[in-house]
Amino acid sequence: MAYTLQALIADRETLSGAGLDVDPRTFVPLPQAKAMLPLTSALLEQFGIPFLPLTEEGAFAVPEELDELGAVASARGPVAYVEAEVFGESVTQGVVVWSEGNIVLGPVVSEDAINAALKALGVARTKTDDEFHVLELGRHTATDDWVPDTA
Repeated sequence: MAYTLQALIADRETLSGAGLDVDPRTFVPLPQAKAMLPLTSALLEQFGIPFLPLTEEGAFAVPEELDELGAVASARGPVAYVEAEVFGESVTQGVVVWSEGNIVLGPVVSEDAINAALKALGVARTKTDDEFHVLELGRHTATDDWVPDTA
């Protein structure tokens, strides 16, 4: 099964108060008072961010446009950029975490990078589920599928 994810994740209040130029209906509520802004094809184009810049491109530097978005979004609290690419048995994840406009974690590219970023945001794992599963981030197989139906 193929799976891709590209999103910003933070506390709901942090994301909703970040002043990003996006439709507020685009934010997806997650467990543990978190929210996600799926970086859909349209938002990637709007912000000038490449598709999967950390995992697909093998980049170990944060693209300037992504760094600017993370810096702005993190003014009120920590924000994680997460990306995942799963194809068959191959899993690659990339993350960056900002706080107060500065990178505090990353970029990290590894099989378990998203859990590290979510832990930095205060996501609590359970006895049976890691941070990724606690936030139910495997619900959709493509970033664009996360956007709520606003019709």
